[in-house]
Amino acid sequence: MPFVPPNRAMLHRLVSSPVMPVLVSLALGLFRLSGASLWADEGETYGAAVHRLQPYEHPVTYFWFMRFWMGAFGSSEFALRMPSVLSAVGLVFVVYRLARYFPIPRLAVWAAWLACLSPFVRLGAQEARMYAPMAFTQSTALWGILAYVNGHRRGAYLWAAGTAASSALHHLGWFACWPPWLIALIVSRNRRPLIGAGLVALGLYAPLFLPTMSQVLLRLQGGHMGSTPSLPAAAKKLFGQAYYMGAGYLFVRLDGASIRALASSPLLVIFAGQLMAPALLAVRGVRRLWASSRREVFLLMAFLLPTYLFLAYEGSPANLLLPVFAAYLVPLATGAAVSRAPLVIVLLMLWVPALVRQTAVPGYPLHVEDWRTMAATIRAQASPEDAVFLTGSRNSIFMTDYYSVRPATRYALVDSARVHAAFDDHLPRRDPSIVRRVEETLAHHPRVWLVYLDWDMPFMERSVDTLWTSAGRWRQRFGEGLELLRLERSAP
Repeated sequence: MPFVPPNRAMLHRLVSSPVMPVLVSLALGLFRLSGASLWADEGETYGAAVHRLQPYEHPVTYFWFMRFWMGAFGSSEFALRMPSVLSAVGLVFVVYRLARYFPIPRLAVWAAWLACLSPFVRLGAQEARMYAPMAFTQSTALWGILAYVNGHRRGAYLWAAGTAASSALHHLGWFACWPPWLIALIVSRNRRPLIGAGLVALGLYAPLFLPTMSQVLLRLQGGHMGSTPSLPAAAKKLFGQAYYMGAGYLFVRLDGASIRALASSPLLVIFAGQLMAPALLAVRGVRRLWASSRREVFLLMAFLLPTYLFLAYEGSPANLLLPVFAAYLVPLATGAAVSRAPLVIVLLMLWVPALVRQTAVPGYPLHVEDWRTMAATIRAQASPEDAVFLTGSRNSIFMTDYYSVRPATRYALVDSARVHAAFDDHLPRRDPSIVRRVEETLAHHPRVWLVYLDWDMPFMERSVDTLWTSAGRWRQRFGEGLELLRLERSAP
């Protein structure tokens, strides 16, 4: 039977159906899913699940789930990242459904396609962390509350399910899901279903209340590595967050030096386009939504802004905004739906370099760490008499559980080790000095392979420089954030 190419009407039906962006999202998520090495935070997913640990800053739910998942599907990079792929696919469908509550022609289709193609979404879709599942569950909560205020009472319990699930995955679920509930409670005439849904969400979360309180107290006592920036730094963070949501992570650093370097580079045109195209579409979309759906706009703002402002205050990276990304996609898609095709085409073309970079790097694009190649280098060159000395966080221990460094003996001096990694036999207990601990290790081993995670900490940089000057023989970077140094008793 001869091939009959699809006609224009058939192509229109395919593009307008939510099925196509869902399938394309699945294909993009699976493409080179195992291509990049796990990075340190993905190591926490593996290690906390295997060792049944209570993380010091996240609820335990995601790690419990991953333990069962690994029992069923294994612990390969592909298997560890697959729940995030499926969550990103689910996000495309949920965004399509919630966007239908706005009276803008073709908005739902645009929202689904932008969720499918966004480099910001794809970053989380290929990471073994809880952020893509949070995006799916929190967007489900937003879908439920939009359904409720538009007359569908069962939407209240869809909100309850999404709220309980997202809050159990990460504490940021409280910031996103409850403010829209409060607004809906104020504007609704029939509050009983909403109150019932709130009680259901609280009841489902109840087993996590005490662990959450202990984590909050630990944070207040300084037991967390996060830091609150100054007001100018927070303002710069707000700008960076808006840029990353609209453009992805082609340009990872937006500090003063990086922007000055861009100003004299041909890449400035791409950066300016990535900054302006989504901003123009989003502003145009907000204006159109404000004219037709003010109540829904307030719900979107209540969903997005608490998390957006908190992350700038707390200093966390912008990728944690993925769970509330649906509230950004709706005005962006509205702008696309009411704009001429060239501006939208420019936006999609400007997303391509970010998507290509995500595929090409050997590790996580925000902090490229090629632990897989580094561990293979140690295994190929180290002897049983050698030592591997880990710095950074306890995730370094988990990463060398996953990517073995045998036959060398492993030692560690990592943040939070005393409290959260007592299962490791080689953890030093008293002396926090990296230089002294490495020198002591070097006295008992002919060579020490020092694993250095570059987190822009001056004291760590000074320690590494001191050790390299006194005993360094060889060093190599594995990605942008990971370095391996071979130290020997007597350097030439």
